[in-house]
Amino acid sequence: MAYNLLPGKTVIVSGSSTGIGRAIAIRASVPTFWLPPAEQRNQVTAKNGANVVLHHLGPSTQSDIEEVTSEVHKAGGKSVIVAGDIAEASTASSVRPRLALLPT
Repeated sequence: MAYNLLPGKTVIVSGSSTGIGRAIAIRASVPTFWLPPAEQRNQVTAKNGANVVLHHLGPSTQSDIEEVTSEVHKAGGKSVIVAGDIAEASTASSVRPRLALLPT
């Protein structure tokens, strides 16, 4: 059974240049959600049609985040990038203006 759970919603994924964050960012952007049989639910793949704010630390992960952006866009998703330490006020405050660049 397929669902599209997050169309028009925005997901902020911190650490989205590699690993789990990368997988979440890509899967959140693609408009399908497959709910497997109960015995396979621990392997569920969620691809939900959301807009994605991709957060990464900065220059050292720039090429990785560009790859994630490309994958999100190839899958039909929309994304913006926020770089820096999200614990710092200047980085955190840069998220809201970037949200305006995403479709509603």
